[in-house]
Amino acid sequence: MNKNIKVQRNIIKAIIALIVLIIALIIAYSLYQKDNDNSIKAYSESGFFYDTFIEITVYSNNEEGAKTALNIIMDQCSDYEMLFSKTLVGSEIYKLNTERDVIVSSTTSLLLNYCVSMYYITNGYFDISTGTYLEGFDTETCSIYDEETVSELLEVVDIDNLCLNTDDDGVCYASLIDDVTTIDLGGAAKGFIADRISNYLKSSGFTDFIINLGGNLLVSGYKNSENGNVYSLGIQKPFDSLGSVMLSISGTDMSVVTSGIYERYFVSGDKIYHHIFDPFTGYPVENNLYSVTIIGEESFMCDCFSTAVFVMGLTEGMEFINDYDGYEAVFIDDQYNVYVSDGLVYNEEDASITIKTTD
Repeated sequence: MNKNIKVQRNIIKAIIALIVLIIALIIAYSLYQKDNDNSIKAYSESGFFYDTFIEITVYSNNEEGAKTALNIIMDQCSDYEMLFSKTLVGSEIYKLNTERDVIVSSTTSLLLNYCVSMYYITNGYFDISTGTYLEGFDTETCSIYDEETVSELLEVVDIDNLCLNTDDDGVCYASLIDDVTTIDLGGAAKGFIADRISNYLKSSGFTDFIINLGGNLLVSGYKNSENGNVYSLGIQKPFDSLGSVMLSISGTDMSVVTSGIYERYFVSGDKIYHHIFDPFTGYPVENNLYSVTIIGEESFMCDCFSTAVFVMGLTEGMEFINDYDGYEAVFIDDQYNVYVSDGLVYNEEDASITIKTTD
């Protein structure tokens, strides 16, 4: 065999062996990187609960732990629905409204007691017995209770008709002592649940996450703790068919909850009838506001305050929230004017809301 040909063959063999080695090294390195990837990634789960879409996102380098926690949270959300839903047959609130005297879980008892406390904190503007008037509200038939019915209900409906007790064995009882009052936790349950999910995630070792319960938002930590990216949250433009963002707020470790008349409503003549009822009149609130957004640490408080402050109206609501430490408000009126509480700054040019810093 020609010596040059033999040398060329040996060179080719060496090159092939080198290529095979390089490929093997690349594969080995890729597998090593996969097993040792400590980069932060987003893990999400979503579902439909409480008549709305929910999504929980966790930012972590622990894929297995994040996915396990999210699956547990979805099961918890299903359990909460069987406690707090007003319309789901068999739920504890459904039974309370229909059977009038029931045993409830400690969780339901706790939330009901919290809501009673919020009634007094807000001077009656947050009232879960207002659900009695909401019974007559129907967007499909465009109807509400007539004046005679509302007048009769106003005589008897009262938060004091709800009685809560716990016996020496820890069994919780709830009862409605009149024949007509019904309880609706729609203005409090999602905030309560968001706080519970947040506490569970933190106790499981996760600090960076966003909880979205149908627009009730709670954020913690950062979208990427390696880069320190805070969250940018949007406040919806009322009645916009595309659900576009009218205002934005950036920050972390906070809850943002909005109550607005554009969520459930119908129009009759030139009047808008919506689902936020005034407990003192028995009718939908009329105060020239489209929405109120509350920003604060606890989602339950934000949820309750968003309803109460909306019912109060701009002047009284602004005074109330300015006197309550730790919570701020954004008002949007029926001309799309924006008003903010003392702890916020509104930049009209870039449509942003910022939280004032204190020294």
